[in-house]
Amino acid sequence: MTQRKSRGLKLSDPRQLDLFGEQLETDDPVAAYYRRLRKIGATLTLNLAEKGIYVISAGSGLPHWAVRDLRLFRDRVHADLLRVEHGVEPAPMTEQLAGGATLHRLPNHRAQQRLDPPVRRPAPPRHSLGA
Repeated sequence: MTQRKSRGLKLSDPRQLDLFGEQLETDDPVAAYYRRLRKIGATLTLNLAEKGIYVISAGSGLPHWAVRDLRLFRDRVHADLLRVEHGVEPAPMTEQLAGGATLHRLPNHRAQQRLDPPVRRPAPPRHSLGA
């Protein structure tokens, strides 16, 4: 007798949130993608010379969603990796007001480290003790 594995219940349909009104908040899909990468031990890295984003796994392979979902969020992941991995902050947004003044919008406070992409940290330098 063979057993069938039942799939877990998924409530990823955004229409489900309408049933509960304002009690539930929608989850940011990029933050969810970063959490899933951390869960499998994968990291992201940005190669500025090739302008490519790479998903690196500590294990033997990557699930198909890791690369597929990266294509969906490419622009935002690229901006996050520039900020986190290379220290490039986005320019503040400016807006011209009716009276001739310029409004400068400062970037949001980045207190939420959990929303940052999982980044591969460089290895510490090796020091030789001889010669």
